[in-house]
Amino acid sequence: MTIRSFFTNVGAAAVCIALLVQSAAAVQFQSVQTGREKLNFDLDWKYRKGNQQGAEAANFNDGSWESINLPHTLQIVSVNGDDVDRGLGWYRRHFTLDDSYAGKVLTLYFEGAMQITTVWINGTQLQVNYGGFHPFCYDISQYCKTDGSDNVIAAKVDNAINNLVPPEDPVTGTDYELYGGLNKDVYLIVTEKLYVPQAIHSWNSGWDEQGGQFITYNNVTSNSATVKVETWVKNISGIAADGKLVTTIYDPVTGEVVQTDEATFNAANNAVTHVTQSINVSGIKLWAPWNPNMYQVYTVVNDGDTPVDHYTTRIGIREITWNKNSGASVNGTPMKIIGLNRTNQWVFLGHACPNNQQRRDAEVLREWGCNFVRCSHYPMDDAFYDGCDSVGLLLWVEVPSWHCCSTQPTTNATWVGRMKDELRFMVRNGRNRASIAIWGAGLNEGAKSQAYDQPMNDMCLDEDPTRPTSAARQAGTESSNNFFTFYGQNEFTPGDLPNANPDPNCVGFMNTEHTGHMFHGHSIRATSSEQELLDHATMMACMTSDSRDRAWCSGSLGWCAFDYYTHWNTSVHWRAVHGVFDVMHIPKFAAYFYKSQSGGDNYDGSIHPMVKIANFYQQNSPVDRRVYSNCDQVRLSRGSTVIGTQDPDTRPYYVNSVGRPNQNLNLAHPPFTFQNVQYQANTMLIAEGLIDGQVVARDTAYAPQSATKIRLIADPPKLEANGQDISRIEAYIIDDNGTWLHTATNSVQWTLTGSAAKLVGDNPISAQAGACIILAKATVTPGTVTLEARSNGLESQSVTIEVVVPDTTTKAVALPAVSRTAPFFRPQWRTIPVQNHLVLPAAMPLPANVGVYTLDGELVFRGVVDNRYINFGAGRNLSYGIYIVKMAETKQVSPVHNKRE
Repeated sequence: MTIRSFFTNVGAAAVCIALLVQSAAAVQFQSVQTGREKLNFDLDWKYRKGNQQGAEAANFNDGSWESINLPHTLQIVSVNGDDVDRGLGWYRRHFTLDDSYAGKVLTLYFEGAMQITTVWINGTQLQVNYGGFHPFCYDISQYCKTDGSDNVIAAKVDNAINNLVPPEDPVTGTDYELYGGLNKDVYLIVTEKLYVPQAIHSWNSGWDEQGGQFITYNNVTSNSATVKVETWVKNISGIAADGKLVTTIYDPVTGEVVQTDEATFNAANNAVTHVTQSINVSGIKLWAPWNPNMYQVYTVVNDGDTPVDHYTTRIGIREITWNKNSGASVNGTPMKIIGLNRTNQWVFLGHACPNNQQRRDAEVLREWGCNFVRCSHYPMDDAFYDGCDSVGLLLWVEVPSWHCCSTQPTTNATWVGRMKDELRFMVRNGRNRASIAIWGAGLNEGAKSQAYDQPMNDMCLDEDPTRPTSAARQAGTESSNNFFTFYGQNEFTPGDLPNANPDPNCVGFMNTEHTGHMFHGHSIRATSSEQELLDHATMMACMTSDSRDRAWCSGSLGWCAFDYYTHWNTSVHWRAVHGVFDVMHIPKFAAYFYKSQSGGDNYDGSIHPMVKIANFYQQNSPVDRRVYSNCDQVRLSRGSTVIGTQDPDTRPYYVNSVGRPNQNLNLAHPPFTFQNVQYQANTMLIAEGLIDGQVVARDTAYAPQSATKIRLIADPPKLEANGQDISRIEAYIIDDNGTWLHTATNSVQWTLTGSAAKLVGDNPISAQAGACIILAKATVTPGTVTLEARSNGLESQSVTIEVVVPDTTTKAVALPAVSRTAPFFRPQWRTIPVQNHLVLPAAMPLPANVGVYTLDGELVFRGVVDNRYINFGAGRNLSYGIYIVKMAETKQVSPVHNKRE
C-alpha cells in the first residue's frame, strides 16, 4: 500500500488545489481555478418508511419525518438477517442556492439507489431509474431556484420484488438479499456550460453520448508508456467554442509532474466533442498488485484561453496479459491468481455500507492474501474500487445476475434492455480503474444463449476493447457454447477442473468459484466443529492447488470472502455461511490459509511474514496440529520445550474422503502439520515462523480456561465527524490468559457515552463462536465516545473512539519498499495484528526503541523492543491495519498535503 486518499469534496465555489511539497529537481503540479464544484448531499435527509401520498410535492410537510444521513437502508436488519424490507421508502432533502449558481449546470448525481427510484425536483418528476447497483444522474439546472429560496429533492425508492428489473427474474429470485434505500452517496456537481459531463450523463437518452474520460495504455515498459486520454467535452453555452484541453499527469505522493499535453478542439453548440491525447510518459512506476502506484490525470477545459472546467481521473499504469497456455501476468511478471468472491452485504446495514468500511474491506482482503476479487454478483461501490486501486487488488466486475436467470428473462425485451443498460453503467463507471481486469458481461451460471450472450459480449467490447469479457459458468458445462473472450467456470470440488481449456480460442481460463457450500451440510459456520473448520480450510487449499497444477489456468477464486444473507429457494431470510470470514468479518481458519499464501505480495512470504496455529488447543482438538505460515520453516514449542522444527508439508490431503489421494498440495506456502501433539492442561503452544533460520513471526495457543472477561477492538479507532463513518467494535469472550473462547455464547450489552457517535446493531447480542460486534456510527459532532461491553459474570471492558473534524486535505505518504535485509533505521511498514504485538524482522539490527506511526504520520505508540517484539498491550486498540515502524530517533514521516478537489 503506497497511499491513502479520501475523495469526498467539501464543495468550494471555486476550486484551487494548493501546491504539493516542493522538489528542487522536478516541476510541481499546480491546479487551476475553475467553476467546478462537487457538493456533498449525503447529510440532512428526511425519511419515512412506506408509501406517502403527495410526498413528491415541493410544499409537502416532512417536519415529522426521521432525520437521516446517507448511505441509508430501508430498515436496519438483525445479525441473523431475518427482517429484510422489500417495501419502499420516501426521502426528501431541502437545499438553497444563491445567485452565484445562476446560469450554471447543476447535475444531481446518485452513486446508487435500490431498486426502482423516482426523483422529483421542486415537484417536477424526472426519469425513473431501474436497478440498484449503478450510478445515475440528472441535469436539474432548469428546475432549481437560485435566489436563496428553498429547493427540495424528493425520491421514492421502491424495493418491491419486480421480475423485470435485473438481477431478479420470474423463477426463484437471487442468492443474495436486496435491501433497498438511498444506499450510496449523492452529490450536486456544479459546472460552467462548457464542461466534461459525467461518464453516464446520457443514460436517460439512450446512451447516445459519451462522457468523462477513458484512459488506456500502450507501449508499456518497466518505466514508460503511452497514455491515451480520451475526453468528452459538452457545450451548451449557446454558441460554438474554440477550446483547448491541458492535461497533466502527476504523482500525488511527490507532487511531481510527469508530463503535460495540450490539444485544441472546436465544440459545436448543443453537442459533445471527443478529444484524444496520446501522452508519452517516462520515469514512471507501474501499478501492480504488489506495488500499486497511482497517478492523477488532471484535465483543464479552456474556452479560448480562459479555464472554465477541470476533470480529474485517478489511474494506475499497467499492462495485464492473459495467455491460454501460461495464465496471467502483470507488466510481464507472471501472477497466479488467488482470491475470493465478495458480496457487498454488511451486518445490520445491508448494502448501505459507508465509504470508510468499503475501503477497509479492500484492505482486509489484500492483507489476508488475495490478489484478485470477484464482485459477486453485481458491481460494487466506488469507494470499494478506490480501496482496491490503492492496495493492489485486481477485480472481476459483473452485471447483476444469478443462475436463476434462465431462458425466460433473456427473451423478455424489457428485462434484456435493462440488463444492457446495466452493462453500460458498469463499464463507463469503472473503465479507468487500475484494479478492474475482467468484465463479467454474461449471466452468472445462466443458461448459455448466443442470442443473448453474443450481443452482450459485442456491446462490452465496443464500450471497452482493452479488457476481456466473460461469464461464470455452472460447474460441468465445459462442453456448452461460449461467446465471450475469457472462460470463467465454477468448479467446486477437487478433481473437477478440466484438464484443458474447454474453449481453446479463449485468451484464458479461471475457476471463478470453488468450495463454498460443497460439504458438511452445505455450511461452515463460525460455530462449526474444529474439524469442520479445518476441513473447510483444507478444501480451499486443495482447490487452490488444483488451479496451480494447470499452467494454462490463471488461478482460482474461493466462494466466498464473507458470510452473507439470502432467501434463495425459501421465503425465510437466512445466512449463507460459506465465507472464510463470518458475517461480522471475523476470520475462520480458512482465512488464515489465504493469508499464508501471500498472494498480494506475489507469494513473497518475507514481505509480510505470518504464522497461525489453526487449532483451539482444547482437550477434544485434533492432535495433529495444523499451522499456516508463509515462512521457510515453523518451530513449535510447548512452553519452553521445543516439539520440533518442520518444513512445509509434502503429504497428501483429504477432506471427508474427497481430496487429493496420492498427490501433494501444489501451493506457494503449504501448511505445516505437527503430528500427535497431545493436549496438556495449563500449557501453551508457541509457533515461530523462520526465514533463513531467523524468527520473523510468532503465534501462541493457550489451553482454554473459564471465561472471565471481554476483549474489545475498534476497527478503526478514529472516525471523521461526517455522519457516515463506522467503526466495527469487536467483542471477544476470553479467559485470564487472553485466549479467545470459541464455544462461548454470552450475551453482551453495549453502552455508549458521548454524542459524537451512535450505536447501530443488535443490543444486547449473543456471542457466536465467542465473538460479536456492534457498529459505532459517527455523527457530525467531533468528540470522543466510550463504548462499554458488559456480560453477566465477566469483567467488562471499554474502548474509546475519537471522532475528529473531517479532514479537508487529501494526504499521501511515500512508503519505502520492504526489504528483509534493509537497515532498520529505514522506515518499514507492517500489518499490526490483533494479538497486540509486532514481530520485528530478525535480519534487521535490533534497536533500543521504536515509534509506530499511522500512514498520515501520527505517532500511535512508542516503546522498548523486547526480544524482537513490540508489545502494545491490550489497551492500544491497534487492529489490523498498515502502520509505519521506525527507530524512535528518526524524524516523523511528513505527509504530503493538498486541498480537496
